[in-house]
Amino acid sequence: MNKTTFLAFLFVLTSLLGCKENKTNYEDNNDSQVQGFVSTKDIEYEEPKDDPTYHVDEEHKYEYRTGTSGDYDYNYDVVGHNDNGDEVSGNVTMNGKYGNGTITTPDGDEVEVDVEWIDYGKLKATDENGNEYELEAE
Repeated sequence: MNKTTFLAFLFVLTSLLGCKENKTNYEDNNDSQVQGFVSTKDIEYEEPKDDPTYHVDEEHKYEYRTGTSGDYDYNYDVVGHNDNGDEVSGNVTMNGKYGNGTITTPDGDEVEVDVEWIDYGKLKATDENGNEYELEAE
């Protein structure tokens, strides 16, 4: 083996041995700086404003939004009509095309509804009895 090849081999071997990883068992080390991650989706907030992702934007129709990028929940005040043409109002939370919320009827009753976007700013809501409401985001 010539001298240049031998020195190159020795250099590579020394480099590989110098790269030996110092392994630490983090589970046994109580002083570890590693901390667990808690997703905000797993935490329920009493007030939406307490959510660190709470965002208000006066330029758009939604009242506020919470969530992470690409998975936002948008909150809207809505007005509209029931099947009889009576005026209703309420508040809904949307995630993508679908959501849910509460509608106040002309009698003052609060009704839980499932909501779906049908056009820009327009929603169709359905309560548990199958009654439908045409709503518009304010």
